[in-house]
Amino acid sequence: MELIEGAPLGEHFSSLKEKQHHFIEERLWKIFIQLCLALRYLHKEKRIVHRDLTPNNIMLGDKDKVTVTDFGLAKQKQENSKLTSVVGTILYSCPEVLKSEPYGEKADVWAAGCILYQMATLNPPFYSTNMLSLATKIVQAVYEPVPEGTYSEKVTDTISSLCSLRCLTPDAEARPDIVEVSSMISDVMMKYLDNLSTSQLALEKKLERERKRTQRYFMEANRNAVTCHQELALLSHDTFEKASLSSSSSGGTSLKSELSESADLPPEGFQAPCGKDEDRACDEILSEETFNLENIDKDMYSELDEELDISDNSSSSSSSPVKESTFSILKRSFSASGGERQSQTRDFTGGIGSRPRPALLPLDLLLKVPPPMLRAHVKELEAELVTGWQSHSLPAVILRNLRDHGSTY
Repeated sequence: MELIEGAPLGEHFSSLKEKQHHFIEERLWKIFIQLCLALRYLHKEKRIVHRDLTPNNIMLGDKDKVTVTDFGLAKQKQENSKLTSVVGTILYSCPEVLKSEPYGEKADVWAAGCILYQMATLNPPFYSTNMLSLATKIVQAVYEPVPEGTYSEKVTDTISSLCSLRCLTPDAEARPDIVEVSSMISDVMMKYLDNLSTSQLALEKKLERERKRTQRYFMEANRNAVTCHQELALLSHDTFEKASLSSSSSGGTSLKSELSESADLPPEGFQAPCGKDEDRACDEILSEETFNLENIDKDMYSELDEELDISDNSSSSSSSPVKESTFSILKRSFSASGGERQSQTRDFTGGIGSRPRPALLPLDLLLKVPPPMLRAHVKELEAELVTGWQSHSLPAVILRNLRDHGSTY
């Protein structure tokens, strides 16, 4: 269902009557011509009879645009057929409806004549408080003529002839259809259609100007957008080149300054470098540490081998000096490894992510010691091992292996 904007024609009648105003001639004909065109479409195109055409069912929109509404009682009839239902508003009903006679499209022509009369006088042509008297007036078509002086003589005569001789004729056969009614006001209708044609041409010209203006603005906007994109591309390219050149030059300068500063640093103020320099420095320090530990292990192995050879050639009774010398060597090796380990820990202090590397345990060397000798001094060895490795969480498996080796024999 469509929402119709505007107000009913009946409200306009009430408003003008309160203000004691009248419809101007141009507005009166404009509304009536549109009403005739609407009825021609219904009667000739769709064969529809409205049957309740009143001022309250005619909406006036913007610029008096006429819209016919309320088709609840409308009926579509076959060609040359008649309707017999008594429906509609009695003030605008034709005589044949009141007499219960068959009727057709000319019932709407009678209602259109009543509306034209009311637009000219602001009062319905037939009115009475008594329904019987009202029906009598309608059947006999008795109404007061259009007063003179309100409109021009030509308009008054046209309205009078339309109402009395045409639209409000009691005889349905003598009453004209909507096409004949329109032909009686053909000069007014042609003038109205000419105004419509002029307005349409003006609107088309305005629309064409707006279309050309919009097209011109659109093309100009496209050109500006393309130009802007090109300038932005050139600007970004130049900015990228300048940034790359400046970054490369600044990068080379900063690298040279960092290398010169790192070369001037003394060994006491050593700081852990970052990235690849850090890895390289750590590898050098660890390689030196490994080399020192290997030398210590070689010295320990050689000394212990000499002692073991001496102990094999001597008797078991004279093994006490060998025992003391062997374990003194082990103690010295553990103390030396512990001292070296502490110095390495001090050297690595302050390094980022650095961790001291523990010295290698001479486990193989300990396993070569005869079990009786190891059994006698196993507690002392445990104390030395734990004291030297307490900061590195000495695995318990090493001590267990030493105890098992000492208790074999």
